[in-house]
Amino acid sequence: MILQTALDFMIQFAAQNERFFGPCKITYTPPLDAAKFPDETHKFGGRKSGGYVISSKQDRIVRYVGISSNVASRIYRHIGKEFSWGRDGRKAHFPNCILAKARPWQDLAEIEMFRNAEWEITGFFPDPVHMAGLLEMAVIHYAKASGSAPLINIVFGDPPRPTVTPAA
Repeated sequence: MILQTALDFMIQFAAQNERFFGPCKITYTPPLDAAKFPDETHKFGGRKSGGYVISSKQDRIVRYVGISSNVASRIYRHIGKEFSWGRDGRKAHFPNCILAKARPWQDLAEIEMFRNAEWEITGFFPDPVHMAGLLEMAVIHYAKASGSAPLINIVFGDPPRPTVTPAA
């Protein structure tokens, strides 16, 4: 799913479900460059609580959708520790990016995209703010139904369950 489709779907979903949840106004940021994220956070306009969509810079394909009570702080957590920003002509690098932790379904190109800061963050801030979780879930399920789910958001198979041995 491309970024614009995800953002358009949020607006459509909120409008179609207004009778159940009440009116919802959604404010978006432009895509913010992960490579120079500290220089971009002012574009959140002082808003903290909401959601975010992470997409590839190259093709704007949605890679992850999340929510947080402090979106900027959550992005820093995703970036991880021991990183370099893309300033003064230097290339950004996030060697410990949480989103690049090798998962069985992630291909090397996606892992490198996250580590090399070749991604963008688009913030979405609904009013009322409690709609962020519903919008996140709606986009993920819409993408999954259309065959283009952001795989980091999807759990494959059932999680392992502990076995209980009856006492003798």
